[in-house]
Amino acid sequence: MAGRSLRGTTLGTAGVFLTVLLLLVTVLPTGAGRSLGALPEDGAAFVVSFSLPPTTAGGRTALTFVLQNPLSIPVTHVTFTAEIYAFNAFPGNATSPQPPPNAPLIGNGSTTGSSASQSWAAWPAGSRWSGSFPVTSSAATPVGTYAIRTRLILVDNGSTDRLESRGWFSAALWASATETSNGTATLNLSRLGVEGVLPETAAQIVGPGLNGLLVGLVVAAFVLAGVGAFLYFRRGPGSRSGMEAGSAANHAPRAFGTKRRRDGDSRSN
Repeated sequence: MAGRSLRGTTLGTAGVFLTVLLLLVTVLPTGAGRSLGALPEDGAAFVVSFSLPPTTAGGRTALTFVLQNPLSIPVTHVTFTAEIYAFNAFPGNATSPQPPPNAPLIGNGSTTGSSASQSWAAWPAGSRWSGSFPVTSSAATPVGTYAIRTRLILVDNGSTDRLESRGWFSAALWASATETSNGTATLNLSRLGVEGVLPETAAQIVGPGLNGLLVGLVVAAFVLAGVGAFLYFRRGPGSRSGMEAGSAANHAPRAFGTKRRRDGDSRSN
């Protein structure tokens, strides 16, 4: 019975991350709409990496991030936010647009809750910045995947710019901004009302019995997702800014993709 339970957990976890991999390779936008500001249209240029190891219910992990200023000018009043916003249960694969009771808490060293932020007075041109948000769970935390959306707000040349990940937008708004009437993939930032789209990630809470092989499968899935995204952009038109986004091995533009049954706690159209 224990062996059967472990195999089920392994297959379910691998399935979640294989879905992420397939979504990265098949639905990343190939074109671009009109940009609202002077920022790179590929908002991922501001994200070097996300890292969020899985943990068991009652355990503790951390969302570690490396961000950068890819611009040739400094930016000021920078705030980076990560927020847990949706849940995909295991077993059952039931998606919820809201985190369930006893969901993990994310913090910034002084407070904890469903979201956490870190701020900087200024980022010089070409600089990199790293940090982490501790993620804690309890023994009552439901097992599954918790989607984490991201937001970056900064001021450049006196203008306040906002970059957000997929989770901040309703399914209808996202669809209208990323696909033309003839089905061609695009990215209309004006319609989304942001200056760029960021990647987002997910926290994986697993049941007891997690072993080294399963951890390896999870890590390998994230690495493959990053490689798939890199190869996709290499053969596509790429960002008009001509800048590289750095390593993306541990983040995904859409944690649950288009398979969610309902919108999350997101902006209405």
